[in-house]
Amino acid sequence: MKTSYLLFIILIPIISFSQFKIQGKIIDPENKENLEINLSIRSEIEKTIPVKINDASFFLEYTIDEPINSMLQIQNAGKSKSVKILVDRNSSYNVDLVLEDEQKYFDDKWFKIETKSSYYQVWRNFYDEQNELYLKKRNTLSLFEVGEISKKELDRQIDAIEFNITQAFKKLATEHPDNYATPYIITGAPDFGKHYFPYFKALSQNVRTSYWGRTLKSRLEDSKTNLSNNTANSSTILGSRFAVLKGNTLSGNYQEYSSANLNSKLTLIDFWASWCGPCRKENTALSVLNKNYSKSEFQIISFSLDTNQNKWEKASKIDNITWKNISDLKGVKSYIMNDFQIQQLPRNILVNAEGKIIALDKTGTNLKDFVSEYLNSNP
Repeated sequence: MKTSYLLFIILIPIISFSQFKIQGKIIDPENKENLEINLSIRSEIEKTIPVKINDASFFLEYTIDEPINSMLQIQNAGKSKSVKILVDRNSSYNVDLVLEDEQKYFDDKWFKIETKSSYYQVWRNFYDEQNELYLKKRNTLSLFEVGEISKKELDRQIDAIEFNITQAFKKLATEHPDNYATPYIITGAPDFGKHYFPYFKALSQNVRTSYWGRTLKSRLEDSKTNLSNNTANSSTILGSRFAVLKGNTLSGNYQEYSSANLNSKLTLIDFWASWCGPCRKENTALSVLNKNYSKSEFQIISFSLDTNQNKWEKASKIDNITWKNISDLKGVKSYIMNDFQIQQLPRNILVNAEGKIIALDKTGTNLKDFVSEYLNSNP
């Protein structure tokens, strides 16, 4: 009697793990006070890795299986700030940080990152170009605010700029189908919807099956309509009447604001999120500005695009948000994305006592000067 033996071969997928390195220096070490630096990696499982600090330098070496997004988080002297780094396999990142001394900033930034990683560079170059388009958009809005162009001309120019903004996302997919940053960037397209499926399919197999490739596919499948934040109404909201802003406070109380109950000469509606670095920096400036005026003169209402109550609450506490602060915790799926034509953060609108939207996206010194000049001319 013959005995037969069956040989079972178990095929195990081979995953390539590779290291990346982050090494950097602190430009103003004299300002160190209980300094902590961590790297938060975003994937299926979020991880926080402590960074080694030695006097004025810091270092991290870590292993990943594919390019992924991370946030370098700095805690110093009770203050928190963060910078995004797209980390790649077998790549090195040289990072310079300024803790406090603004005179040592790099072109108005408190950080400088140098790397040869194409993953990081494609992302950085794309958003540098996007920022130029948004700057052009803000300058166009300013021309309307001072009466140099008509509403019809404003809408014509804004339509052209927004067309270029959205086309850049589609162009990216065709020019960089092998780059892991491409699906991540596409998820932030202002006209995101099912019409992006052909651009997803144009990506390479490895990119489509990556974390951000799978995320992009999932979001496309969840997208039931081809809604755009602005295409539903191509006319800018500048000059229109403020409608309604509604959400819950941190304590869960429902609040609804409209032009009928703002009760202030000038109201700033500020849209932000705990994960938005520039927004967090602006919150610090708003905290100072908020103390300069009575509520009947100037008030702030913040709306968070967070989806996590704890992260929203923690960021609000760190940023000392003592003014009105609400959210519906729906993130980019919130009604406000369309109603207030939000394409990127930071985003804000200024509403006068009559409920008219008189300015958009004023930040820093521009916001401070605008508020002062407006209230002085409208006693």
